[in-house]
Amino acid sequence: MTLKRVMPVALLLTLLSLGNAFAQVKIGYVDTQRILYTFKDAIEAQKKMETKGQALQQELQLREKAFTDLQKAVQEELQQYGSMMPDENKQKKIAEVEAEAQGLQQFQYEKQQELAQMQEDLMKPIREKISAAINLIRARDEYDLILDAAVLLGANEKHDLTQKVLDQLKTQ
Repeated sequence: MTLKRVMPVALLLTLLSLGNAFAQVKIGYVDTQRILYTFKDAIEAQKKMETKGQALQQELQLREKAFTDLQKAVQEELQQYGSMMPDENKQKKIAEVEAEAQGLQQFQYEKQQELAQMQEDLMKPIREKISAAINLIRARDEYDLILDAAVLLGANEKHDLTQKVLDQLKTQ
């Protein structure tokens, strides 16, 4: 369990262990994963990511096929004519395949970075909206502490504010 997840739980346990001194502490929790799966903006962002991912996957498959075809052609050429081919030409053919392999790896890396950046760009405003909705509910309903359900080992459902957050997001 990461420090990010342990700290809210430790804080909650500390507050609860102090007993009556904090009897008036109002605590709630939200299931951010459920929000992300049901919030319209998050669903649209996910669809955009899937569409982009599928397009990149198709492009990657085409590049992989081209690489495999080149590799096979060079291998066949070397097997068939390798004994008659000067070493310099053999090395050029091998270098061509290696360069293509490196190009393919570079393409994969760049596209993974591109997808990660796209996800960040799409999700940042959504996380900000969710955070604003949670903070509005916290202030309006005078909650002292609102936790993410992901850090809880268990909680009474009456403290679940997820639907309130979803309702608030619909009004924004």
